[in-house]
Amino acid sequence: MKKKGYCIILSIIILLGISLWGYLQYQKKQSHKAGIYNHAHTLVKIDTYEILKKAITNQPNILDSVTVIKKIIKAVEIPANIFIYNVEGKDKSTFFGSLKITDYTFFENYTEPGLERKDIDSHTKLFMDKDHKWAIMYNQTTAVFAYTYKEEKVIGIMQEIIHNKNIIPVEDSKFKDIINKKGLVVFYDGKNEANLNLEGTKISGTIQIETNKIKIPATIVSPDFNKENILSFWLQADVKSFIPHKIFTIDKYQINTDSLLSSFQNEIQLEITKPVIQKESIITYDFDDNFEKIEIVKTKETLTPGLSLQIKSKTNQLYQYLDKQKIIINNEEVNRKVFPLYQVYVGKSKEALVFSTQKKPKFAPQVPSNIIFYLKIDFDKMKKEKEYSTLSKYIQKFQNLEMKARSSNNKITCDWQFNFSNNNEYPLETLIDFIKIVNNPKFENNKD
Repeated sequence: MKKKGYCIILSIIILLGISLWGYLQYQKKQSHKAGIYNHAHTLVKIDTYEILKKAITNQPNILDSVTVIKKIIKAVEIPANIFIYNVEGKDKSTFFGSLKITDYTFFENYTEPGLERKDIDSHTKLFMDKDHKWAIMYNQTTAVFAYTYKEEKVIGIMQEIIHNKNIIPVEDSKFKDIINKKGLVVFYDGKNEANLNLEGTKISGTIQIETNKIKIPATIVSPDFNKENILSFWLQADVKSFIPHKIFTIDKYQINTDSLLSSFQNEIQLEITKPVIQKESIITYDFDDNFEKIEIVKTKETLTPGLSLQIKSKTNQLYQYLDKQKIIINNEEVNRKVFPLYQVYVGKSKEALVFSTQKKPKFAPQVPSNIIFYLKIDFDKMKKEKEYSTLSKYIQKFQNLEMKARSSNNKITCDWQFNFSNNNEYPLETLIDFIKIVNNPKFENNKD
């Protein structure tokens, strides 16, 4: 009799599990019918069920999280996937999206506090934050939201979306392949794609792009970096098409990217090691017992990051340009008005121009490889050195970041992983907060 009871209970649990799985699959399929603007350029798919699950399980007070989520669900319909997108002709940092309203009165009360209001017509309202970066337009059935970092005009497109003009379902659009792509967040423009995943104290993802704008050399090598490096960076590719016709001004000195790129030979190697001692002669004057002026030379020792940069180039051409622009002075060092933090020495060989805080830097040897791009930052090592103390409050919760890119079949695939400190329970929230800080105009002042 007991066995029969256990079988019944087990059967009910299995049936409930299958029903729940079937319901979630149905909801996902329904979310693919969501409408997006017909002139979308890049589509972003957000797995809301997975994010809600992590939001609940990762919060210190689960009841508070559940309360917030209940309020959101009461105001709007949360589909299995939310799709947001940028639009052709708009900046890449401007995004749009829409959700169906389930309780208009509740939504209106939940939205209004702290926002500027404008009535578009008798049925449509617009709310914007004080910086005019976030905007919400809604009527009885639909809420359209937009974010614009550069404060672009978004109201016209929002009106089209809310009135269902120039709208096409995701499953019928040029982005329909995004439906089967995996990830907590997925980016897709019809050719290139990226995803982001969250697991414990780790955020990871993959970026895949076509190589039509990037020329890859026939023979690929990469440095065998020392594991004790604080930062290791490598690039072996022709990226001239990404930064043409730009001029950077530092103080009164200018650098033209076209002049730099004409000398660039598609390789950059950067290493930052433990601090090194720089010796600088300080000349002062005094008077001896006979009241004659004498020169006194003292040696000042300073600990600086062990920074070494090697740029493969038409060395003489690049050196002459930087010398002409007064970036390099005294034939051997970077102008302190351009880079005031440390003394940077300049050296050259037949193939490369070298910049370093050491007079005789050593670089990791290059070996045959398939890695065209590599970046690793060890924040744990960085936090131990007082030379980086001004950064410590920004990187306290970071452990390390590693990125590797390889080329195959006319595509470049970059895998990346961002590890956070073991005591950091909310890595995605920490990363978003850090991005907000870096984008804040006050960040430069705060670093000082």
